[in-house]
Amino acid sequence: MDENFSKAFYNTIVEKQTIFNDRTIHYFTKPGIPHWDAVTPSQFLLSTQIHNLSGKNVFLFGSGNGAWVANLYHQSNPSIIRIFDPNITALELTQINLFENKVAKFNIEDTLIISRSTNDPIDTIIMDLPKGRELSRHWLSHAFSWLKPTGELFLAGSNDSGIQSVCKDALDVFGNQTILSYKKGNRLIRFSKSNPPINQPDWIIQNGIAPGTWKTFEFQFKSQNFRFNTLPGVFSSDHLDEGTQFLISYLPENFLGRALDFGCGCGVIGLLLANSSNCQVNLIDINLNAIQSARKNASVLNIHNVTIEPMDGMRKLSPIKFDLIISNPPFHNGESIDFSITTAFLHECYQNLSNNGRLMFVSNLFIPYQRMLKGFFHQVNLLASNRKFAIWEAARRD
Repeated sequence: MDENFSKAFYNTIVEKQTIFNDRTIHYFTKPGIPHWDAVTPSQFLLSTQIHNLSGKNVFLFGSGNGAWVANLYHQSNPSIIRIFDPNITALELTQINLFENKVAKFNIEDTLIISRSTNDPIDTIIMDLPKGRELSRHWLSHAFSWLKPTGELFLAGSNDSGIQSVCKDALDVFGNQTILSYKKGNRLIRFSKSNPPINQPDWIIQNGIAPGTWKTFEFQFKSQNFRFNTLPGVFSSDHLDEGTQFLISYLPENFLGRALDFGCGCGVIGLLLANSSNCQVNLIDINLNAIQSARKNASVLNIHNVTIEPMDGMRKLSPIKFDLIISNPPFHNGESIDFSITTAFLHECYQNLSNNGRLMFVSNLFIPYQRMLKGFFHQVNLLASNRKFAIWEAARRD
């Protein structure tokens, strides 16, 4: 093992501060969330340009590390603010930073698969534009459904991230808009819920977009047909991706022991392993929509020998040791790879494997994993490869 790698990337927390107009907010943050080390222009607009929320019931989509949410709360004084971010690390940091900045009236929501009572209407929804138009539409559909008549939506984002397209979607849903502010290629827009509502676009009722619905895709594995449920924002949410398809063709037969599916997505790898073997499988992912999807699929497939948890890295699993860690890891898609995350992943795998335990994962063929693996493991094998992907296997020997 590489002894120079003494601290896992996931455990790096830094303390920072940002000035919002005349208020200084101190906060903690760490890698693992988008724009982790700075307040974005869209967050600055949302936190400084929204006023007069006194007595209002507010729901917020996309908190990031929560520094800007603390300023928004102190500036606008809502009755309560409910907060959802699909990234579990973002929610954990948000909770820490709201306590740090003496924000008392807030709730952290870890799922959107909930029923909202008509006795608890939402007055205002605030949305920091997420990555991907489909996820934005998913949030817009929830926003329109949850807002009381004449309720308001505040939406901010950058031109580069597609704010103009999402504004068109929001206008189709709400029927009106007011541009409130611009900053560094970002804009803040207010939408008011029409009463009576306007005719809604077709996409708002699509499966996976409308509240309480799921996207589905089907595939065949060992002559058996499977249908999996997913949500927007989950990796490969509408089909079985090629890397995972290649990896599951090499799943061990009749595996005995304890296994971990790291970065499980909607659960394909871990659930197929649990379904075909008499073993206990843990599934973890940083994405809450992925966790909800994996739990849904375990329930539909009637698979009970699994534990499915949102988690950033593996540190919370200690002292559990695994006989097999299997993964289509989330940091090697495309040409840009963050090798610090890769190194942290291999370090944590080594720490969490039992003696003689194996790591098995799929990667893009061009990534030089053999060299990185040999920094931690004595035994490294290229199990299989094709034109695009490689399956690597490494064993821990104490």
